[in-house]
Amino acid sequence: MSTASLNSACSLILSSPKTTTTTTTSSPRRLVVAKLNNSQPPSFSSSSSSNPINTPPRLIRNQPVFAAPAPLLNPSWSEEDMSKDYQEAIKGLEKLLSEKGELKAVAAAKVDQIKAELSTASSGTKPFDAVERIKEGFITFKKEKYETKPALYGELAKGQSPKYMVFACSDSRVCPSHVLDMQPGEAFVVRNVANMVPQFDQVKYAGVGAAVEYAVLHLKVENIVVIGHSACGGIKGLMSFPFDGTTSTDFIEDWVSIGIPAKKKVLSDNGSAAFGDQCTTCEKEAVNVSLANLLTYPFVRDGLSKKTLKLYGGYYDFVNGGFELWSLEYGLSPPISVKDVATILHWKLY
Repeated sequence: MSTASLNSACSLILSSPKTTTTTTTSSPRRLVVAKLNNSQPPSFSSSSSSNPINTPPRLIRNQPVFAAPAPLLNPSWSEEDMSKDYQEAIKGLEKLLSEKGELKAVAAAKVDQIKAELSTASSGTKPFDAVERIKEGFITFKKEKYETKPALYGELAKGQSPKYMVFACSDSRVCPSHVLDMQPGEAFVVRNVANMVPQFDQVKYAGVGAAVEYAVLHLKVENIVVIGHSACGGIKGLMSFPFDGTTSTDFIEDWVSIGIPAKKKVLSDNGSAAFGDQCTTCEKEAVNVSLANLLTYPFVRDGLSKKTLKLYGGYYDFVNGGFELWSLEYGLSPPISVKDVATILHWKLY
């Protein structure tokens, strides 16, 4: 919290009415859409212009909060100056306690807040600032990567021709571009819970279908890789959910049910194993199920038959720092049945 905001808080307290309680009625919040350009702000009609509830908020400034490239700011004040400002603000608020008794609770709360922030600042740790983290991240990327590889980003400005399509988990610990050191333009990536690929379905799973179709038919990728990983929460859910008609989630159970064939195989082959070991095995078997599901897409089968496309399964063990890769050998001519798929991947049908 800056000194300016503290002074603003003081001004608000000083100008507050002397009534101790106020009763307000809630009303629906008006949706405000603002375009960050040089056009005039949108106009609103209101039945009562004097009613502040019906008055839309105004933009503080008609431009983005952060627009890159931006210069790095080097503040001229020191932590000692900031501490001094905080102390002065605290004294000002404490003065209010003696002058305006009715504001005692409000001012006391503000003093406690400032003291807590001052204590945090003096301990050397700062509260997480989400916007500042994004700004700093982009500035680092711009200086260390974008500006150092003009040829690469110049080519990417013209279009993309990735060699890989990668299915990976949404887990924050397993970014495929980071793990496999892939450069921008190398991989067309789809990430979801438990790195699942559903069967061809133009209604239920159109999002995944659109990505596969675009990658294979338009980008002409030569390889599709499905990558599972260790300690996957989605696979743990798959192994835990009863799938007995009852549900405890809105979306997750239905989504991870794509991997039920993998769960059944694991329970059949490793029924006596510890739950953690079963999950580890299922993390790999679920990759095989997704590879099998890819064979239900006609353009994928066509690419495999023409030898213009290959399918791979992968597994990233971030606990031990390992990576496994295996391929799916496709030697059948379309049309292919679910039974054929099960034969290829060596898992049972139920």
